[in-house]
Amino acid sequence: MNFIKLLEQEKIKVVVFTSYPPKKFNLFRTNSCVKIVRIGTSNYDNRYLRLLNYFIFYAFATLKLFINRPKRILYFETNSFFPIYLYVRIGKIIGIKTKLFCHYHEFTSTNEYMNGMKLTKWLYFKELRCHKYICCISHTNTYRLNEFIQHTGFPIEQLFFQITLLLIGRCNHK
Repeated sequence: MNFIKLLEQEKIKVVVFTSYPPKKFNLFRTNSCVKIVRIGTSNYDNRYLRLLNYFIFYAFATLKLFINRPKRILYFETNSFFPIYLYVRIGKIIGIKTKLFCHYHEFTSTNEYMNGMKLTKWLYFKELRCHKYICCISHTNTYRLNEFIQHTGFPIEQLFFQITLLLIGRCNHK
């Protein structure tokens, strides 16, 4: 949320795709330059409803990506990756060029991916194959950043601690 507030202060036009929070949390709101599109909710105890919610989110976000054709995409966490995966893979075929950025708020080890939700495990392997297309990957703190480097072997020159660097074009896409 701090990052979204930073975007507002800088008057950077952005669209955020997310889900509604559980009812116990207040709904985060922004001004007109940051548009938040909420799809479904993130608080399903029933695993089938949760899975359905993921696929509705993925379908809507993928459709919006192809309609809007953004030049830069920043996604948060592995579970958000599927629409980006489709957009990048199909986009390469049809000539869409996009700079891709990723931010991880939490560090998830390979072991946690292997023993976690099957959908997340599948997305993790897709995401690893697409790391070569990502301009920058950032983490919330240096501990998580170091854990990520140790577990993935991702090139240090493509990692940044401060996510704000992503927006000002300091990453060179290879």
